[in-house]
Amino acid sequence: MSSTTTTRYNLVYSIVSTTSGMPALLPSMCSTLLCAGMSALLCTLRSMLSTLSTKMLNRLKTQHEI
Repeated sequence: MSSTTTTRYNLVYSIVSTTSGMPALLPSMCSTLLCAGMSALLCTLRSMLSTLSTKMLNRLKTQHEI
């Protein structure tokens, strides 16, 4: 278990050192995180809107029936 962790750490360290340090990696990481965050936000917004619209439609239907 610990050997795989150390090899993984060494691999990450070598990747970071080959790409001239962290500043070169930061923009790509930030853009990836931003993209993932935006897609998740959009998904949640879409689901919220769909549930809200169904609730509104049900409310309108009940109001018209009365």
